[in-house]
Parts: sequence; structure tokens; C-alpha cells
Amino acid sequence: MAELTLAGQRSEVRITRYQPQLVVSADGREHVVQPLPSDVPDRFHLRLDDGTITGLCCEDDSTIYLHMDGRHFAVAKHSILSAGLGGAMEGNICAELPGNVLSVHCAVGDKVTAGDVLLLTASMKMEVPVHADRAGVVEAILVDQGHAFERGTPLLRLSGQS
Repeated sequence: MAELTLAGQRSEVRITRYQPQLVVSADGREHVVQPLPSDVPDRFHLRLDDGTITGLCCEDDSTIYLHMDGRHFAVAKHSILSAGLGGAMEGNICAELPGNVLSVHCAVGDKVTAGDVLLLTASMKMEVPVHADRAGVVEAILVDQGHAFERGTPLLRLSGQS
């Protein structure tokens, strides 16, 4: 579940189903979402229920910026899945979204600092880096390149301080 602010209004958004179609619930109303191909970086096309939405998207650490239908939106990231997922097993870094591992950027025994990129994953046609949430030592890598995973799957485990 994520709590987002769009045009000054707070909304509770959650992915309620991934397959056979992506279904997103926004404030209790469900929408079927189907990503459509785009040949322009940062441009998206989504089939949402019976209509199609086209726009541009970029983000920074705290905000997602959207341009759709001639309007600009800044969506503040209040909380994204990670708060409840990391505690499944102490030290595990878990997947926030389902996806596939594109590449592994660390090895067991590596010392890492908070913010280091440990894995590169693909989720919903986007590349999503997985960062170290703290300094530590890579104790275990629980997935391989090409591995598919679901939300909440432990991807790797960090132990102690480096």
C-alpha cells in the first residue's frame, strides 16, 4: 500500500492483483491497468479501464512528476511498501514489487554502504535498482540474474556493520 498526494489530495493506492491483469485500487475503486509500448524514454501509455492515458513521468527521491492531458502533477511519495517488508527476516532486503533480476552488483562478503546499488531489477517495464538500506556486509544473495520474484521475496541479506 502506498499513500500518495496528487493535486493536494491524499489517496490510498494499492496493487490488488498482478495477473492476469494489473489491477490497482485507488481509494477503494479498482482500475485495470495495462502498460502499452512506448518508443520515447520517460513516456508512458496505459490502458486504464476502457480508456488510454499517455504522459511523461520522471522522479526524484521524494516526488514523482507526471504530465498528462495537458496537466502537471507532483505526486509525493509518503510511504512505499518497504516499511513492512524488510522485517520478514532480520537483515533481509525484500522486493517491493514483483519483477525479474537484470543484474547482480555485489558478491557475498562485499562491504557496502547505505545507498549502494546491490541489484538491478525490472518491474512493470521499468529498471528498478535495489539499494543497501544501511552499511553492512553482504551475507547472502538469494536470487540470480534472470530470477523472477514476487513482492516481499527476500533478495539478499546484509549482516552487521562493515
